[in-house]
Amino acid sequence: MSSAFTMPRPWWQTLVTPVALVAIGLYVQNDLFHVYLAITAATAFILTVSFNLIYGYAGVFSLAHIAVYGIGAYAAALLEMKAGMPFLLATLLAMLLCAVVSVLIWLPTRHLRDLFLAIATLGLAVTVQELMLKWTSLTGGAEGLLGIPYAEVFGRQLAANSMDYYWFAAVSAFLAWELSARLTSSGMGRKFIAHRESPVALTAVGVSPGRVRLVAFVVSGMLAGLAGSLFAHGSLFVASESFGLPRLILLILAVLIGGAGTQLGPVVGVAALVFIDEAGAASSGYNTLILGVAILVLLGYWQGGVSRLLSLTVGRWLRRPPPSIQPSRVSFPVVENTQVLRVEGLGVEFGGVHALDAVSLEVRPGRVLGLIGPNGAGKTTLVNCVTGHVALTTGRVVLGSERLDGRRPEAVAGLGVVRTFQTAKLLGAVSVVGNVALGFASRARATDLGEVLDSPAARADTRHSLKESVGLLHALGVDTNLWEPVGAQPYSTQKLVEIARALAGSPSFLLLDEPGAGLNEHECAILSDIIRRLAESGIGILLIDHNVSFVASVADDVHVLDGGQTLAAGTPDEVLARPEVVAAYFGGGE
Repeated sequence: MSSAFTMPRPWWQTLVTPVALVAIGLYVQNDLFHVYLAITAATAFILTVSFNLIYGYAGVFSLAHIAVYGIGAYAAALLEMKAGMPFLLATLLAMLLCAVVSVLIWLPTRHLRDLFLAIATLGLAVTVQELMLKWTSLTGGAEGLLGIPYAEVFGRQLAANSMDYYWFAAVSAFLAWELSARLTSSGMGRKFIAHRESPVALTAVGVSPGRVRLVAFVVSGMLAGLAGSLFAHGSLFVASESFGLPRLILLILAVLIGGAGTQLGPVVGVAALVFIDEAGAASSGYNTLILGVAILVLLGYWQGGVSRLLSLTVGRWLRRPPPSIQPSRVSFPVVENTQVLRVEGLGVEFGGVHALDAVSLEVRPGRVLGLIGPNGAGKTTLVNCVTGHVALTTGRVVLGSERLDGRRPEAVAGLGVVRTFQTAKLLGAVSVVGNVALGFASRARATDLGEVLDSPAARADTRHSLKESVGLLHALGVDTNLWEPVGAQPYSTQKLVEIARALAGSPSFLLLDEPGAGLNEHECAILSDIIRRLAESGIGILLIDHNVSFVASVADDVHVLDGGQTLAAGTPDEVLARPEVVAAYFGGGE
């Protein structure tokens, strides 16, 4: 689990990679073959770190990553061989080129997920490898590039398979590790994990999933370019076969065996593959069989990989107690809001079916509007239209004098209209306080680059978000198990955590979709009190719930939908006394 959502990085995780790299260097320094193996492992580690960021943390299964690695190798070699550039400059330009290529991969695939993304990016990887093979005038074709010069750093030549080159590769591996640790401990790490677990949760807090995915592509692409340059200068030979399907499979296995989305995953994954390969060589070539058995055992019984298994065993002894965070305040912020959220003549059709038909209503600051109706009445569809998740057919949604319809969900949330969901869109394996901290993402002061590097501004954002998150949770009555996974908490607590996350964005209007579903009478009474307190703070609230008595107890006004049309509107007493409303619920509702 990323420390971005739980606790600060343990001291032993900070030391494990540099200590391991130094220990490896001291162990292999007198054996040429082991030096070569150590250089190969350091290069593979950087590549695995880069794939762990884009897939393990951000959840983007881009199989074109191996092609980006190959482009980095070819680019660095060609810039030296044909343009006469020094090694460091060629490496830097190769990394920048890989970042540009990653953007070009992101553009046509930014809306794809899961299997569709994998197929599309695999096609790109195969295309790039074929281009490497056929473009003989540039790449050397099947014969590859020969005669790549030794790397030279500040006037010192680093011969391939030398200890000098290993130490350079080791420093590069450490920098990649540190970048990964900083990124995943920052606000950007929170966004990566939210993108992996629930992109809808990102839009709900005013963050564009496409932008988060773009950052993942660029950062991982640059690291893949670095790995490519190190590979080229470590082997002094580059050919397209080094960037094909077998290498891609090993990359995926390294991440999965080590533990996708964990800081130790790349360390453990690369070490495991090297160990399996060496064990196979020592057992007369049974490395494929050993690898297959290892995959079956590790992924069949511990799907989180070796590093998660270690965290559940050894990690328990090294784990420190959760930090004590004093909240900035234990109250709801007062909202100065004079705007009105208006839905005017709203109509929505799905394949000729009128889900909503000419519905109009107003949500005013400091007041609670209850929206009720039988199943299928169009209540959630209305909320989806207001928040940009469903396109309108007719009508408009207006905040003050500004149109909201046609805007993306993250843009609507950024304007202060925030929602919760019928089924809470929480990150189940993430801590309670971490889920709420995500709500501050749109209010961060640090830039994307600052968050990637975990700059002082980014660290200040994290401290502020944690303090404010604890304060909001205490104000809602959640003051225990703050550092435990939210998925392990009672359902009533999860409902409150989602409300806290919504409040973290300082909304002017809060749209609550079935917040009382699954709660008992006592829990509903607590929720009623919270909703009234939120309204008293100046927030305009649209409350949807099937529990009519719950809505009537807290709402200032009630709007009834039936069959996508307005059935009644007025005070709770007026509306619930009307025969047609009673009939809709008890005599003719769905």
